[in-house]
Amino acid sequence: MNKNILIAIALFTASLNLRPAINSIAPLLDSIRTDLGMNGAVASLLTSIPVLCMGLFSPFAVKAGGKWGMEKVMGISLVIIAVGTALRAFTASVFYLLVTALIAGIGIAFIGPLLAGFIKKHFPKSPVKKSA
Repeated sequence: MNKNILIAIALFTASLNLRPAINSIAPLLDSIRTDLGMNGAVASLLTSIPVLCMGLFSPFAVKAGGKWGMEKVMGISLVIIAVGTALRAFTASVFYLLVTALIAGIGIAFIGPLLAGFIKKHFPKSPVKKSA
């Protein structure tokens, strides 16, 4: 199989893993709140912590990518997101649920800024013509 096709499949698969940590909470929020006895303010942290992490940790992503390699940091970030998301299935604690949001948020914060550089590196020719 062509190397570019494999890279595109890997990129597509990686990008699919960025949002479930945030978006999977919304449809279940009422059930989670009821089961864990959370108030609205604490429940809102489940989606706002990852977004806050994106703002706080994403500036370090490019430095980490330069130091350890873009692909390595992206791979580790995907593992961090997977761990943070998977741990949610095993917790019945509000505190640990918030910790999983933090873990996933850090992973998302590190991989997000590196995706554009990864695409530019592996697909340097723009598929869209630039207008004058």
